[in-house]
Amino acid sequence: MVGQLISHYRIEAKLGSGDRGVSFRAWDTRLDAEAASDLNHPNIITIYDIDATGGADFIAMEYVAGHTLHHLLSLDELTGNIWMTELGGR
Repeated sequence: MVGQLISHYRIEAKLGSGDRGVSFRAWDTRLDAEAASDLNHPNIITIYDIDATGGADFIAMEYVAGHTLHHLLSLDELTGNIWMTELGGR
């Protein structure tokens, strides 16, 4: 899918996949900065668009660089509470 257009989003890279779907980094070719949600908080991902095209539903959201929560939790043998405290404090 890298290089393809889905609606007005150009797929740049596959970020990961799981049981419920696949995540990609994409570029909004319309450069439309109007968000689908007015929520703006450092601990909440901003949702830019919710759409469907070609039989596939998708959500366009803010890209945040870093490790996955799964990776962070795997580094600690205790519970996720330590990591959640650190992440929540950002």
